[in-house]
Amino acid sequence: MVRLWVFDALWSYFNPRGWGNMALSAQSAQSAQSAQKPVPAFWAIDTLDPLHGAASTDMYQKLPARPDRRYLVVRANHANTPELAAEDLLVWVLARTGR
Repeated sequence: MVRLWVFDALWSYFNPRGWGNMALSAQSAQSAQSAQKPVPAFWAIDTLDPLHGAASTDMYQKLPARPDRRYLVVRANHANTPELAAEDLLVWVLARTGR
């Protein structure tokens, strides 16, 4: 059972029609917006990411429009982006949970 879940997770990352395709996922979130409760989005990207710039902005714009979504650019590489974005993410999450 666990092995199947691991395979599904890995395949979804490499599958051109899977959740690893960020542009497709953003479009899916946009089309599902009317049927579900809106979900806020926090997008952190580093300046050295190949998607930084037009590609990232284009995918972010496909997410459902919400006043509390956040797009954060950090001067980093892919390895240390989570560390540099962590404080902003925490503040953003706490603001949505009333803490």
